[in-house]
Amino acid sequence: SIEVTGPQNAVETATASYQVQAFDTYGNLIGNVTTETVVVSDVEADRVREAEVTFAFTPDVLTDRELVFTYTDEEGEEITTEVEVSVDSVVDEITVSVDPDRAGVGTTVEVTVEAFDPEGDSLGDVTEHATVSFEGEDLSGGEFTIPSAGTHELIAAYRDQEDMVSVMGEFPVLVDLEVTGVEQVTETQMVAYAVTGTDQFGETITVDFDALSVSSTVEADTITVDEGSSEVLVEFVFTPDGPGDRTVVFTYEVDGEVIDEVQIEVEVVSAVADLDVEVSSEITDGDTVPVTVTALNEGGEPLGEVTDYAGITSSVDSDEITEGELTVVGIGEREVTAEYRGQSASAEV
Repeated sequence: SIEVTGPQNAVETATASYQVQAFDTYGNLIGNVTTETVVVSDVEADRVREAEVTFAFTPDVLTDRELVFTYTDEEGEEITTEVEVSVDSVVDEITVSVDPDRAGVGTTVEVTVEAFDPEGDSLGDVTEHATVSFEGEDLSGGEFTIPSAGTHELIAAYRDQEDMVSVMGEFPVLVDLEVTGVEQVTETQMVAYAVTGTDQFGETITVDFDALSVSSTVEADTITVDEGSSEVLVEFVFTPDGPGDRTVVFTYEVDGEVIDEVQIEVEVVSAVADLDVEVSSEITDGDTVPVTVTALNEGGEPLGEVTDYAGITSSVDSDEITEGELTVVGIGEREVTAEYRGQSASAEV
């Protein structure tokens, strides 16, 4: 037979050492056979090294142990004995946390319960085995869906330990406006800018277009809001005094308070590809007639009159041209030429 001496009470994570002595059939002591004895625990997580047992922390349920000691004598006969060990909980404290601890109404947050030993060392996540409740109702799956705005308290219990945590529920509101779109256009071009928003939790939120105002530094630009596609359409008009760059300003305002403002700097390229010069083909010497200069796009379509901004000259030096009017001095043919934005065109008189 064999006889085992050692602790029969222990605490999870503690290590206990055992000694094994062998006796013959007459009860005489043969000697210490600890090193030749195999020890097995009925909890696989326990660590056994020779006759030294470290009792693992079993988060699912506090479990007493049955240790089986087996010694094989010189004749190959196995001699066994069992030792029952009462194991106490090592849990001294628990903490419950939520992530995030502030979220929108209807959002599901993650709940975590962690256990600690008397030294403050973590024993690990025990959420699966703890009880977490809200207003007396147990939660499941380590999750909590925020039911309303305000502070909500969750209570966690595990092995006679309790802890409480608060989570704040808020109605999502837009705090950041995001606008994406091109930053270089050609005059008369219409482009779409996508408008999206994020709430105070960094989540995408629907933009209330009634709270959105859009303006351009060129008032004549046409701005149309398409709520269905969450886009703002901007047509950059032809500006005869020059292809002026724009600043398009998107302002989100609620109850008189500007929540966010986004400015898009847009480089505007000239659309002028040709000119059309209109003047009477026959004029009496000394008469004054108007000269009209029209800018054309690549398709030959008129962009607008640019007479006031064009340089107009006559091939006859004595002719006078003032504010878009030609006064002819002398008889004969002449060529009236207009130049504008690097383009030129002429008319015969």
